[in-house]
Amino acid sequence: MAIKTIYDILGHYKKHSPNKQDALAQKVDNFWVKYSINEYIEIVDNIAIGLYALGIEKGDKIATISNNRPEWNFIDMACAKIGVIHVSIYPNISDEDTSYIINRSEVEIIFVGNEFYNEKIKQIYHNLNNIPLIFCFDEIQDIHNFDEIIALGVKRKSKYEKKVLELYDSLKEDEMCSLIYTSGTTGLPKGVMLSHKNFLSNVQAAAKLLPLTEDDNIISFLPISHVLERMLNYLFQYKRVSIYYAESIEKLIDNIKEVNPAGFGSVPRLIEKIYTRLEQKSDELKGFKKYIYKKALELAESYQEDGIHGSINKYKYKIYDKLVYSQWRKAFGNKIKIIIVGGAALQPRLSRAFRAAGIKLSEGYGLTETSPVIAVNHENYPDVRFGTVGPIMEHIQVKITDDSEILVKGPNIMLGYYKDEKATQEAFDDEGWFKTGDIGEMIDNKFLKITDRKKEIFKLSTGLYITPQIIENTLKKSEYIDQIMVVGENEKFVSALIVPDYNILFDKAKELKISFQDSIKLLSQAEIIQLYDNEIYKYNRELRTIQQIKKFILMHETWSIDNGELSPTLKLKRAVIKKNYSEQIKNIYK
Repeated sequence: MAIKTIYDILGHYKKHSPNKQDALAQKVDNFWVKYSINEYIEIVDNIAIGLYALGIEKGDKIATISNNRPEWNFIDMACAKIGVIHVSIYPNISDEDTSYIINRSEVEIIFVGNEFYNEKIKQIYHNLNNIPLIFCFDEIQDIHNFDEIIALGVKRKSKYEKKVLELYDSLKEDEMCSLIYTSGTTGLPKGVMLSHKNFLSNVQAAAKLLPLTEDDNIISFLPISHVLERMLNYLFQYKRVSIYYAESIEKLIDNIKEVNPAGFGSVPRLIEKIYTRLEQKSDELKGFKKYIYKKALELAESYQEDGIHGSINKYKYKIYDKLVYSQWRKAFGNKIKIIIVGGAALQPRLSRAFRAAGIKLSEGYGLTETSPVIAVNHENYPDVRFGTVGPIMEHIQVKITDDSEILVKGPNIMLGYYKDEKATQEAFDDEGWFKTGDIGEMIDNKFLKITDRKKEIFKLSTGLYITPQIIENTLKKSEYIDQIMVVGENEKFVSALIVPDYNILFDKAKELKISFQDSIKLLSQAEIIQLYDNEIYKYNRELRTIQQIKKFILMHETWSIDNGELSPTLKLKRAVIKKNYSEQIKNIYK
């Protein structure tokens, strides 16, 4: 069947897997509640009628603020069927941004996941121009329940079903289906208008690369309101893969053991944390076991894309796979085929190490404005290159400007920014190429490599340019560094703000028999300062002289989304961090 709208994914699903019993699933009261593809479609169709019966019309806006769960899909697909624009709001953004998005997009209804998110909306009532109708997926007192719309759809089916089908038939592929507000690392978030065609072009191109089948399960835990998880959500349904929504990040490991996923989407920060724990494990072992584990780590980090190790290393690999790498796979459920990684740069050593263990990380690249994937590393050699974001996706064109900015054209490019013609015009050059704001290059005329954000590159007082991402990724190899931000604009040398990995640092402090009351006291200890001085010296040797960190500050608080220093996709909000620690940064250069 022809697929012109997001809703058509469900028809495609049913046609090819009509008996699928766990299209979607979530954990409720310790049991996985599953929805078959037929139940899924029936619920969506009833919601579409129910919304129309409430007076919701084509072009109206409906927002969701929720954790990942099947109900999010029910609303999303119902909106797609009747031409309603779905405004998916990150659940963990500030009250100020939430108010701004609701007012700016003029939403008619807000669906909240539970009482927590309902309270979040209550806190901003005084900031809203108009109070939308509120419905909750969970049952809570004095709030309309999501089931009421389903019941209304059933009740009014005979009256409105024909009209809803007429609305659906009138939809065009290039009409807006979603309004996603950028995470806003600088200034207010911008509303990115995405069409059915934008998403579907990305889904259908990616489907040819995804090594999953209808017999596979995946687990979803990244916020579904984020454009990458949103597209993956469509992709998995297009491939008829069962989607199990994790209860929370805290319960992710338990959920993985239960689901045995074949894949999932992730961000580099989570992969970094997993690998840090694997490295840490070697310190817990003794004698020959410790020796084997460390050698396995060393070999993994030297893994080549083609998987060829040479005769000696090939023999070692078999031993290490049996003793070490197989245990890594077991931690992921033993059925893992692929992990799609995006949102920021992934350290090449992590790509090597996990692929050596048979866990394929496919790093990709894109933006909200590109729906989102521009390039991605494939499953197998020769279409994978460590240190790059892979080959360009089908039907997408990429051009590198004289100043190395990446420009893009294709069916995945946004319709524009909502109510912001000026910003839309500024986002494109005179020939209609979308300006990503990222700096990169093509390797062997095939693989796209990202070197930094154009806006994040700064100049030293010596006139030389610094690309922070290269330096930060090099230093994050240290097990003692959790987060790092390079500074030094208009100064003579590069410095860094460093957030220690406190789990590892506390263990090290005990080993060194250092007594401390809190992180502030600990970071003032001479032994700890020397420890980080040694780490900086060690990794500085991998950098050019001008890139080397000359001074650093150890931060006693972790940067987080809640304190406004990370975006919802865990990117550094550099301007916010610089402002919050302006005095400390000034002191570095006194």
